[in-house]
Amino acid sequence: MQTQPSTSPVAVPHRVHFKSSRQTQRKPQAKTLVLFEQIVAIAQEYDRMSVRQLFYQMVVRGHVEKTERAYKRVADATVAMRRTKILPYRKIVDGGRVRRRLPGWESMGHLLEQAKQQFRLDHWGHQPELVEIWCEKLGLTGVITPVTDEYGVTFVPLGGFGSVTIAADSAEELRLTHCAR
Repeated sequence: MQTQPSTSPVAVPHRVHFKSSRQTQRKPQAKTLVLFEQIVAIAQEYDRMSVRQLFYQMVVRGHVEKTERAYKRVADATVAMRRTKILPYRKIVDGGRVRRRLPGWESMGHLLEQAKQQFRLDHWGHQPELVEIWCEKLGLTGVITPVTDEYGVTFVPLGGFGSVTIAADSAEELRLTHCAR
């Protein structure tokens, strides 16, 4: 395992303090600062990633062992780093938890303005093939959806298990799309 500070140009303030409980504030140990540097270096290579992706990158690069204890250490470090603003909150995604709220508008004019801003052509409507991305890892949703949204591609996160209902829904959409052409 690598225990020396990295030589990458990563800005982790060595004077950082974080609360380990409501009452106490502590300075991280040297090995924790090294872990912080390694996490920041990897996070800089990605727009967004899940804690599990980060952990596997840490394992592959020899920074941590592939154990539950090491996973918890990386996960806890990302929490501390985000709370102390070393790591931006948006860098780590959690596809398993989402905020949901029905949209509302101040007025009909505001609704129309929002619709105008959200309008996009369906680039797939006249294509001979319909593209969908299916992923068994629900945790990758936050990483994959920015790309599928950009290209207007349907994304189906399965959460580790196939679904007869979602397969039937996709087959029906394919059938309707194919018949409409």
